[in-house]
Amino acid sequence: MSDEVISTEVDEQAEAQVSSTWLLPFAFAKRHSVLISTDEETGSYILHCLADVNFEIVLEVRRIVKAPFEFDFLPLSAFELLLTQAYPVSYTHLTLPTTPYV
Repeated sequence: MSDEVISTEVDEQAEAQVSSTWLLPFAFAKRHSVLISTDEETGSYILHCLADVNFEIVLEVRRIVKAPFEFDFLPLSAFELLLTQAYPVSYTHLTLPTTPYV
């Protein structure tokens, strides 16, 4: 298998993951512990959240998505892992300061 074929397969997998996740703004998702994704088979939305999610936040997500969704209540550790996978960190945009802080 050539490097080009492997690269294409990885790109397709990453694209499929992004298309299956409807990203709320990261700050909102992290602060309120909510994340929306779509079921690949049915196309329906799933709200991944903690069991103690605030009802006002659920209403805000519903307003943003403008579609019904199912709930997936997760423990904190599982939610944080899902959040990390949905919002991968890219360090390519970070730069070190050229002068030390005073």
